[in-house]
Amino acid sequence: MWLAVKRADSVVRGLLDLSRQQELVWKREEPNDLVERTLGLMKHEIQRRRITLVRELEEELPSVTVDGYRIQQVLINLMTNAAQAMRDGGTLTVCTGRSSRPEGVVITVGDTGPGIPEHVLGHVFEPFFTTKSAEHGTGLGLAVARQLVHMHGGTLRLENGPNGACATVLLPL
Repeated sequence: MWLAVKRADSVVRGLLDLSRQQELVWKREEPNDLVERTLGLMKHEIQRRRITLVRELEEELPSVTVDGYRIQQVLINLMTNAAQAMRDGGTLTVCTGRSSRPEGVVITVGDTGPGIPEHVLGHVFEPFFTTKSAEHGTGLGLAVARQLVHMHGGTLRLENGPNGACATVLLPL
């Protein structure tokens, strides 16, 4: 019973995030600080899953005007998905850097999981699409994450790399 209530609450919260026009609280933020604060929130999950964390944070990045709470929500979702993909441990790589096209800051979250099957890749941002069991996912996380990034004028891309999946968030200056 408790699991059903918890799942229903999660679905309702996800739907509300997806459907309502959220008011953003704009503030200048340092991208590396956003990443570090998010990693602090994810520390227990990373340790519990025996995941090795690799940080590749470019120094002296320009600050971005964002809603820091919402961008952390995006990063938590991406890091959680990456951690869940690595069932027996692995490596989570978080990078920051500059983007020249368009000018902005890039944050990437990569994992050494199995990657995303090609037939699934085109559907990952669709609301309610999930490959997880009912107790582990609602299929709203990536849809909400993409919407939040778009509200910042940015883009969110998910693709397979040589060693797993990689999510790329581009935030404009």
